[in-house]
Amino acid sequence: MSNFYDSLETRNADDRQQELVKLLARQLAHAKNTTLAYGELLESFDCESLSSFDEFATYPITRK
Repeated sequence: MSNFYDSLETRNADDRQQELVKLLARQLAHAKNTTLAYGELLESFDCESLSSFDEFATYPITRK
């Protein structure tokens, strides 16, 4: 029996980061396309093509 729950726990850091960026891009695109506030805030950003956390650092910070 393995000590790990599944293969996601044992993937390398680059694969993990690539997957996280992909999921973040999908979440940002959803927010941009379904809400007025984020639609306006992210209007000039192509959320679907987000490719790194460094690129994400250029996105605007939102506050409550």
